[in-house]
Amino acid sequence: MITINKMKITNLEVFNNGEEISSWICDLNDEGEMESNGGQEFLFIYLGKPYTIQVSWDDNVINPNDKAKEVNKEMLEEGSFIYEELKKADKIKC
Repeated sequence: MITINKMKITNLEVFNNGEEISSWICDLNDEGEMESNGGQEFLFIYLGKPYTIQVSWDDNVINPNDKAKEVNKEMLEEGSFIYEELKKADKIKC
C-alpha cells in the first residue's frame, strides 16, 4: 500500500506567505447583521490555490495552526462575491 504524504497548510502560513486578493468584515452585531468590530476575513492565493483566513480585531490570525480552508473553485457560483474577487484578480479562468 502506498501512502501519499499530504502537507498541512496552516492559516498562519497562508497569511504570512500568500498573495492577498481581497478582505471584508466578518463581525456580526446583536441583530446578526454585518458590522465592523475589527475582525476581517481575507481571500489569499497560496501555491496556486485560493484560501480564506479570518483575522481578529487585534490583527491576529484566528486558529493560526489549524489547516487552512481552501476555497473550492468548482463550487463557486458565477457572480458570487468570492468568484468575482478571484475573477478580478485573474485567478479564475472563465
